[in-house]
Amino acid sequence: MGVMHENNQLFVQVLTELEQMQPYVQSHGGQIELVSIQDYNVVIRLKGACDTCPLSFYTITFGLEQRLQKSIDPQVRVIIQD
Repeated sequence: MGVMHENNQLFVQVLTELEQMQPYVQSHGGQIELVSIQDYNVVIRLKGACDTCPLSFYTITFGLEQRLQKSIDPQVRVIIQD
């Protein structure tokens, strides 16, 4: 994975959380791809069913982003890239 990042520890923590969440997302026919991490901005791309799902915003905001904020830092923000 050629993900751009500035902080190896943050990268590993984000990747771990994403890997733990992937089975849930995949069970709905989707996938979350990590694009980059800059400061506390985590940029992702939604694939499969997640790309067109009207509820994906809630999964990302109330699922992934809150998990990252609790496990890493409250400053973490998830940005969805088209």
